[in-house]
Amino acid sequence: MFSSPGLFWWAAGFIYAGFAALIMDILCESDIHKWFRRGGLLLLIGLALVFSFGIVFYKAPIQIIATSYGGKYKSGELVYGILWDDGMSDLRVDMNNPSERDYNHLDLTIVTVKAFIRDQKQITNIPGVILIPMAHELHFKFLDKSGETKEEKNYSNVAHDGLRVLCDRLPKKSGISLILATSTMNPAVPIDRNGIYIVTWDFAPPFPIWIKARASNIKISGTYSVWNRPFADEITYQVDQQ
Repeated sequence: MFSSPGLFWWAAGFIYAGFAALIMDILCESDIHKWFRRGGLLLLIGLALVFSFGIVFYKAPIQIIATSYGGKYKSGELVYGILWDDGMSDLRVDMNNPSERDYNHLDLTIVTVKAFIRDQKQITNIPGVILIPMAHELHFKFLDKSGETKEEKNYSNVAHDGLRVLCDRLPKKSGISLILATSTMNPAVPIDRNGIYIVTWDFAPPFPIWIKARASNIKISGTYSVWNRPFADEITYQVDQQ
């Protein structure tokens, strides 16, 4: 019953109905001594209050901070394990647990707006964090100056606009910090109606397919649980430009 946010509210409703039925049963039972009646009512009301404020209405938000930097690193430099190049910008995403309880089974998806993610790393030490790129396969056609095709090539896992973040347990008062290297496609690289990117051969290698891009917004959606109470979140956050 607690497997999803939608089912949780049905389950909570049935549990409240059970409390109400038990209270009515005690009130209507004439053979119970008054002290047992009072004790039973206090016990049921206390359990209902604990269930309400300890689980149902307990606030367990995820605090998101998104900050974009110019990423003025040297081309070829390793930045938290990312091989940097001149076409990358530095996007940091912090996902924090401000509560006094652990968050479990995080399954969040980050979608960047107006930018591709070319690589990503965790820069904190939270164990069990898995980053799954929602990658696209890009097909490029390289032309010479006369327009003849010189080469066609598929590139897999080179860029994506979505990143799935899995974490089995995010401890209380802790957070996951990520660095995302973002770029956009060079405007000089058009795309035809068949989804093929066109690159002219007169570009000097390495072909300037990517240029710097700083995401203006990110969308984060997904689920997590606190004491088996499932939560769902879907919010768009504005990226702070530094």
